[in-house]
Amino acid sequence: MRSVVFTAGACLVFGLCFLFCTMPAAAAPLSDSLIVYDPTGAVYASVSVTDDVEDPGQIYYIDIPGLTDDLQFGNGTTLIEPGVQPTWYSDIFGVADMNLGHFVLGFSSDTDTVPSQYGSQGTIFLVETWPGNFDATGYLAPGLRDQGYTAVFHSDAAVPEPGTSMLLASGLLGIALYVRRRRRA
Repeated sequence: MRSVVFTAGACLVFGLCFLFCTMPAAAAPLSDSLIVYDPTGAVYASVSVTDDVEDPGQIYYIDIPGLTDDLQFGNGTTLIEPGVQPTWYSDIFGVADMNLGHFVLGFSSDTDTVPSQYGSQGTIFLVETWPGNFDATGYLAPGLRDQGYTAVFHSDAAVPEPGTSMLLASGLLGIALYVRRRRRA
């Protein structure tokens, strides 16, 4: 019986360690993404970047004419790194001008250097949370919003690898079985 408890505890400890520690994975983890959903909840358009190719000076954008509310240019949302002094701007998302003849919906990651494409450093400042899911629907064209289109900016949306989740789940299951057997005895 002690070996079952030891094994379950070990699985739980290792699962928690892997879950909360940064470990290199085979594929680069997703850093940030901007997703537009149609009224049925299906992905209409998206743009994302992984940690291994993320460029602080780059603007990642969705180039669909008529997608944005052009009046929102200059009203970007800037995410602030929590607990960093002086204030460090992490990400900015909103309506951007890429000199394409129309505005685009975009984001820039981990940067202080590209506010001019958004018209300013932003007018909405939020503390970044992990994983951060921020509503970007207000940047869509009013007609699309009226039809039920939505948009979400995901900041540092890291997902634990399946093996880590399984290890954690097996540890929790082992402890639950142990507690159940102890209650029956």
